[in-house]
Amino acid sequence: MARFPYTSHVHNDALTASAHAICLEALTYTYPGRPAEALLDVSACIRQGERVALLGPNGAGKSTLLKLVAGLLPSPTPGAVRVFETPVDTCHPHTAYLAQRAEVDLRFPVSVRDVVMMGRYSGVGWFARPARADHAAVDEALRRVDLLPLAGRAIGDLSGGQQQRAFLARALAQQARLLLLDEPLAGLDVRSQQSVLALLRGLQQEGMTIVVSTHDLASVLAGDVAERVILLNRRIIADAAPDEALRAERLREAYA
Repeated sequence: MARFPYTSHVHNDALTASAHAICLEALTYTYPGRPAEALLDVSACIRQGERVALLGPNGAGKSTLLKLVAGLLPSPTPGAVRVFETPVDTCHPHTAYLAQRAEVDLRFPVSVRDVVMMGRYSGVGWFARPARADHAAVDEALRRVDLLPLAGRAIGDLSGGQQQRAFLARALAQQARLLLLDEPLAGLDVRSQQSVLALLRGLQQEGMTIVVSTHDLASVLAGDVAERVILLNRRIIADAAPDEALRAERLREAYA
């Protein structure tokens, strides 16, 4: 068991390979003050090491689902969202969440190295000084994403693709086992998209579980984003391999 500086919750670090990375059980979520459910009776389990795409129209609940798994929204029912067999009641130390770039204030004056170092804070605490091992982990993460020469640059000065690689480096420095990405390909040129997708494939090969929300139907259908697709429009329309999940009748149902 381990207790982390940012929470009073005790996490079980003895994860077994058989433990699901994510389990959702009859998950229904409604934002306060809104009449319609953002998610309706969503049930699914994702095994460790899977790479899964969340696909659906605007307002389908993709971002809501990722935020619930990340612990950024309160679970409506105890046990409805479990991460590595632990009910989510706070941010999980093994989970890295990458928000849409539009939600991140890139004018904030922090360097690329500062952003990546944030991945170490769950272990060292927000007010403790990073140790030599933390700096070494940050350097290694930056090297992995080919950003070490730009470590001192302001994060806002980087291109969109470089920014996404910096956020992935933060997850590497955190040594996360579950990576949640909300529209990581949005606004990127083709070359940057391919760079990000190649990084994700490499991380999956090393055992990381990856869940990606996206609007890019063509990339998902081609199998570039994930081997498994959860087609969502408040409820799950399909959960299968890309060619099976994205059959014409299912797409019509999801995007109607």
